[in-house]
Amino acid sequence: MTYFKRTLAIFALFIISIHAIANEIDDRMDAMKAIGKSNKALSNISRGKADFDSQTVIQNAQLIAKYSGQSFTMLFPENSLSADSAAKAEIWQDWEKFNTLADELNTTANALSTDSTADNFNELYKRMSDTCSGCHRAFRAKK
Repeated sequence: MTYFKRTLAIFALFIISIHAIANEIDDRMDAMKAIGKSNKALSNISRGKADFDSQTVIQNAQLIAKYSGQSFTMLFPENSLSADSAAKAEIWQDWEKFNTLADELNTTANALSTDSTADNFNELYKRMSDTCSGCHRAFRAKK
């Protein structure tokens, strides 16, 4: 392979990898927006701004569960930082903690979607919300 062809091939791989990382960042930002929208609906119930409705709880908690756990961590390939993203480098420096929090979010969101009643909603929601807050404190840059 000539020097030119080798350089061209390396450049092409570089461009492809940049595009792949950009897509993953867009995907994770979309996932975070969806989680935020669902969390807002659940927060409104928790704060008494909306009545408890089991279907609303199930639907929104299931969406959060869908984007948590391994599906969530897959959206954070190593060193996929961007000025558009609030992700901090600490994610990859403490991957074990990040992964644990993503799994905990999955567990708490699933519990909220399957076990929630008007009587225990606030307790289950607080557990899930505390997990989100813990992750944001450690791994999300302030706006």
